[in-house]
Amino acid sequence: MRADGWGDELARQQQEEENREQPVALEKVEEQALMSRVELDIAILNLKKRLQRQSIPKATVKQTCPVCLCPSSKMSVTKCGHVFCSSCIRQTFEKSQGCPSCPKPGHLDQLRKINLHIH
Repeated sequence: MRADGWGDELARQQQEEENREQPVALEKVEEQALMSRVELDIAILNLKKRLQRQSIPKATVKQTCPVCLCPSSKMSVTKCGHVFCSSCIRQTFEKSQGCPSCPKPGHLDQLRKINLHIH
């Protein structure tokens, strides 16, 4: 290789390296998003297991909403992991307000319903 082509060759090699790294970076972002969904599912399952161990009758399995302070079995969990009664958090997100428990933004499509009924 000639000396005057050295810069071009170096630039080409750097571009190739960046192109190889981009799919890895995208995979890591997708993996992190997947992990947060998996962690959320695990948290919900752990809550259900704790409720089952307490052997509370099905009719009394209710979580208190931190917004309205009312017990409810119709709960939703936010992307940041906070639990509210479904109606309160839907109203909050419809007003384009974030999570009432932390400064994170929230959207209706990020809510996940939690069925607290034990079978």
